[in-house]
Amino acid sequence: MMLFIPFTKSTHYDPSYQQKILFNHNQFNGEGAAFIIGGLKDLQTTVTVRNGKAISLHMLLKGLPASQGISCPFLFQHIEPNSSGMVTMAIYQKIDHDLIIARQSTLEKEIRHVIKDDKEKNIFSNPDEGIWFGSVFKNKMAEFAAPRSPREKTKNMPITLHHS
Repeated sequence: MMLFIPFTKSTHYDPSYQQKILFNHNQFNGEGAAFIIGGLKDLQTTVTVRNGKAISLHMLLKGLPASQGISCPFLFQHIEPNSSGMVTMAIYQKIDHDLIIARQSTLEKEIRHVIKDDKEKNIFSNPDEGIWFGSVFKNKMAEFAAPRSPREKTKNMPITLHHS
């Protein structure tokens, strides 16, 4: 993720302004952790939720409410495809790791519950197989990266984060 610092007249020269932007960025993002979700369609796919509204799969995942005890109001801070577009990376606060991992066991059921009946084909690559989870590592640039070839599909696979 890139940090955006607006450059307007006189602001980009002021170190205290840049420090304030960096401080706010770190406060919001904190120390991140991630895992991959496989078996989902493209995040821009439109899905219809039970109230009849059409939203993107990205917005559906990003809008999942947090469990009690999670430090942010939503389950994930960021949802994005990996560079190959084969899997989805779910990014969350590292301090919430145990609560997030516990939530994996119900994530597919929650997604199926909020979408309109019969719409699984719009969300899952294979509705009968659903989703699966995998590991993510941080590269030397401190960016999250999914493995080049996702592991063989395994439901509720334990997650390990590797830091470079």
